[in-house]
Amino acid sequence: MAGAVPHILLAVARKQAEVHDLAITKLTAPKLINLKAAGPALTKRVKVTIQNRSAHDEVIPSFEVLASLVTIQASNVLGGCSAPVVTLISGPPNHAPRTL
Repeated sequence: MAGAVPHILLAVARKQAEVHDLAITKLTAPKLINLKAAGPALTKRVKVTIQNRSAHDEVIPSFEVLASLVTIQASNVLGGCSAPVVTLISGPPNHAPRTL
């Protein structure tokens, strides 16, 4: 047909955002760590258990991503000393990649 205008039907579907639902289900830490001025520095572990509550598997692709999931801060409650340094252990029990 001469002079006919073509009609174009464009359908746009909105993709639902993927939900990442992780939860801390267990946290184990020492209640108190006593340091002495003349004694050596102490290393104590804090154990954090993470559970995937999403409908799909969650992949932790690297140690850096694992380290970004939980932040732990330690402080000196009595003052007079600098705050303790918190370090994520590179190696067992922390492994990446990991699927939750």
